[in-house]
Amino acid sequence: MPGTLTIWLMIGLMFAPIGAIMAALITYGEYSQHRLPKGRVLREVLISAVFAFLVLLALIMTAGWAMSRTGDSVSDYGRTEGAMRRGDA
Repeated sequence: MPGTLTIWLMIGLMFAPIGAIMAALITYGEYSQHRLPKGRVLREVLISAVFAFLVLLALIMTAGWAMSRTGDSVSDYGRTEGAMRRGDA
């Protein structure tokens, strides 16, 4: 895996769990209003959390892949144009 995609994977692994937790909380809030058995509610919460995690991770990785194909790299930020031409940075 190229270095740029590794960075995007790390970013995805940081932010996708936050999205999964939020999806779980929203799902729990909605399903707890209905008279469902507790096991059913927890199963639905787990399914929505896993789905949100996978979708967010895939979206972040796709964005990273698309940005790496355009030539803009996360590792290039912060370098001056002259240093990049000379190969110093």
